[in-house]
Amino acid sequence: MFSERLSQVSADIAYKLHMPITTMTTQTQVALSQARENEEYKEILYSNLEEFERMAKMINEMLWLARTDSGLLKPDYEQVDAESELRSLFEYLDAWAEERTVSLVIEGTCSPVLCDRSLFRRAFSNLLSNALHHAEGGSNIVVNLRKLEGYLDISVENSGNVIPAKDIPRLFDRFHRVDPSRHRLDGSGGSGLGLSIVEAIMSLHGSEISVTSENNRTRFRVRIPLAPY
Repeated sequence: MFSERLSQVSADIAYKLHMPITTMTTQTQVALSQARENEEYKEILYSNLEEFERMAKMINEMLWLARTDSGLLKPDYEQVDAESELRSLFEYLDAWAEERTVSLVIEGTCSPVLCDRSLFRRAFSNLLSNALHHAEGGSNIVVNLRKLEGYLDISVENSGNVIPAKDIPRLFDRFHRVDPSRHRLDGSGGSGLGLSIVEAIMSLHGSEISVTSENNRTRFRVRIPLAPY
């Protein structure tokens, strides 16, 4: 089983890197095929730079996941105001949400949680970005906060095309490609690792992430331990 997964991941990595490398090679060959104006060369260089940045981001995410797999990454626990952190992420994503004509909404109230602040922000940045990728224009993305015994239940819900039932069991697999109708089902800019990172962060905190997708609504849900009084 492990060898099969390793083989599949290796194939997916090769696939992900092959496309941008091929694109850059082709663009460079075309650019060198004849003399061009400086502005044309600049456009090609900028295009190649974007591809380099995408590859660098994917490689950094792969290295981060490798560290978690090896047990090298340990959460730096502290008391965190979850609502304040989420509203800060809302501000960061506000321009994108406005461009998509989508509103970011928080419902419910909460008590402080015990977690790694930077990992909390990374996880919910990925979930909110994922929701923004797929939310219908003019709709709301709703983050619901609900205090349970010993935990804070946090869900991120958006309207839009549902995730096919056949994809849900593998939704958090690295590089898993879902139904084309949902395009980039991921919060990492299309690397295929964003949701895997969220799952890894939840695992580091002794928690799990679940998802439901039906009736034009998709909801991701996690539970994070409350901070002791």
